[in-house]
Amino acid sequence: MPDDFTKDDTKDESQQQGAAEDKSKQIEDLKARLGIVTKTRKTQEMLKQAGMKDNFTFTLDKPDAAKPVELPSDEAMMEEAGLAVKPAAKKMNTILTYGGIILVSLLAGIFFGRVFRDRGVENFKTDEAKRILAFFNDAKADLTGQKLMETITAHLEKARNVLSKMQSDSPDVSREQVEADMKSLLEDCRTFRDSKIFFSAETLYPMEIYDARVASEVMKLASLSLKIYNKTSELADGLDRLEAVTGKDEEGAVLQKIFVEPEEVEGTRFLKGSWLEKVGDPENGGAVKMFPVKPYGQEKGFLAESTSILNLDISIVMKDKSRKYRQIILAQIRKDLEQLKKLGDGFNYDILKPRLEKEAAKGHYLTPF
Repeated sequence: MPDDFTKDDTKDESQQQGAAEDKSKQIEDLKARLGIVTKTRKTQEMLKQAGMKDNFTFTLDKPDAAKPVELPSDEAMMEEAGLAVKPAAKKMNTILTYGGIILVSLLAGIFFGRVFRDRGVENFKTDEAKRILAFFNDAKADLTGQKLMETITAHLEKARNVLSKMQSDSPDVSREQVEADMKSLLEDCRTFRDSKIFFSAETLYPMEIYDARVASEVMKLASLSLKIYNKTSELADGLDRLEAVTGKDEEGAVLQKIFVEPEEVEGTRFLKGSWLEKVGDPENGGAVKMFPVKPYGQEKGFLAESTSILNLDISIVMKDKSRKYRQIILAQIRKDLEQLKKLGDGFNYDILKPRLEKEAAKGHYLTPF
């Protein structure tokens, strides 16, 4: 029985030793595939020199005084632990480290670059708002010397009041007062036209645009100011036509000279008249004088007796025509005033002004440029 137990123990030890060797061999193969180098023999020699045994137990014996004790380095310990790194792996780690540093630097540069760029744009927006606000507050008309925006606003308000009276049916509003107010407005339109009271987007934005939202409102005002100027110029032209017609209406007798000569048509004798373009001074005295005349549409003139020249008063016809022309002109003026009112309703600087003041009141951000 004892022999049997001894055999079984020996057999078990052999199996365990074989299994351990197989496992150690598998570990060595795995380390070889992974590029991990172990140097057990060298490590053992270093441990012996350091006074350490193979089983990592420390000795209390006094080391040889002639031989200094050297402890294993970190690399030696890593090699012993099977963690030795090949030179290629070290080079790759260095590349990755520098690459990471460069990437972080680039990202930081992009971030701070955008921050400073945005701050710079905000500073340009503030300067832009100050420049536009100064123009609207201080710009003056060339001829009148009055402030541009105040002149446009007052002009539009006066046009609204005159149009309201023209459209009113109230008995308190007399026709004479309406005509007087309209004439005063049209005279202002003539001054407005001659002073060229308007502004353009090119004046306010000679180069770049930094605040697009404000720029859209400013350009809208600039476009409306030009349309208001053009419509006001049409009203001023209406005043010129109205004065010409009214002058003819207020004149007395208007004589037009006509040359009369006999003419026979189908056996019947008539008098034929031709409008004279020019009548010169008489060339002889006496009751019947000879005048050099030139009818309309003829290249050459001739001498005509005074008894063949007729003085025709056409003032009645002219007054009737002038009244008709006056009504047509007044209707056009009223239509132009209605269009001017619509343009003026869209011209609202009071909405844009607070935004410009708010933007112009901002301070400047600190930037490197």
